[in-house]
Amino acid sequence: MSNQNIKVSVIIPVYNTELYLERCLNSILNQTFKDIELIIVNDNSNDSSPKIIETFINKNNNIKYIDNKENKGVSNCRNEAIKISSGEYLLFVDSDDYLEENMIEIMYNEASNNDLDIAMCGYFVDYEAGHTQNRIINLDENRIYNGYEILAEILHHKNGVTGHSWNKLIKASILKENNIQYPENMKIYEDIAFFSRLFPYCKRIKNIKKIFYHYIQRNNSSIKIIDDSIILDTEEIVKIVNKNITVLNLMSKFRDEYCAFVMRMFSVESYKLYSYSNNSDIQKKYIKRLINSDILNIRENYKIFNTNYTYDVAHKISLVSLKISNCNPNIYHIVYKYLLKAKRQSANMYKVFKSILKK
Repeated sequence: MSNQNIKVSVIIPVYNTELYLERCLNSILNQTFKDIELIIVNDNSNDSSPKIIETFINKNNNIKYIDNKENKGVSNCRNEAIKISSGEYLLFVDSDDYLEENMIEIMYNEASNNDLDIAMCGYFVDYEAGHTQNRIINLDENRIYNGYEILAEILHHKNGVTGHSWNKLIKASILKENNIQYPENMKIYEDIAFFSRLFPYCKRIKNIKKIFYHYIQRNNSSIKIIDDSIILDTEEIVKIVNKNITVLNLMSKFRDEYCAFVMRMFSVESYKLYSYSNNSDIQKKYIKRLINSDILNIRENYKIFNTNYTYDVAHKISLVSLKISNCNPNIYHIVYKYLLKAKRQSANMYKVFKSILKK
């Protein structure tokens, strides 16, 4: 296939996903839309992923392959793939996920027909336990949004707009002309950092109110470790978003959204801290550091944040705990543990009642 016929470059970083990789690659190569190239970056996998990739390369002539001799991380993989991409649009896919067969066709046609910078869609969250949740973006599908509007949505986390890369078809020229890359010094939240820089360059963004992408929620115990990263990663993404907004002179305009973003990151880390550890000393240690962080500035941002809006129960628990404790870490610790335990007991009771009703 010549470069001029390539409409979409699909970029997949691969690291030790042998159980999922074949399904992922098949879902791309069997798309109803054929004017694509597939760029696979093997990030020094030590399972059978390289053999699976080799099998697909031998059977398909539209695959480009980068084989990293050392593990460089998902951001480096995506950045290197962008450099060698030929498509008009880019689609980033995680190697344990997969696509509905008409995803690229519908998204590309919408993007091309409306001269979009980005087309977005909803996604399924497929849990390994067997159940699935539908996540639809609740924005007007008949309206064209600008990048500032969508950046505000992501920061405020309203209407189902998230910072994920994989449910967005992105015009390649915007990234290449403005040298926009994924930050390679981050292990998590790199997507949010990327889009906080990208969206201000986008003038035409459209929501497709359909669900095409399957996001696999794996039971990966390796991410459930409590250490200093719970502070450092959170502070790093807050610093980056703050910088990107400040450089563009948007802080006064996006002050409420920025505060909402900081409070959301705080609630996410609180939930991880109290879910992944049962050690009360560790919990108190890190919650104190989070609340006292000069970068997060929780006490000030909490005052500004519109507490009428919460995006899930864990967020609500965090905000209520801050209110009752008046941002005192020791009291927060007691209140949060009590509310989280009550939430879990309620959820367990619901499961019991549900199972009884089925009998």
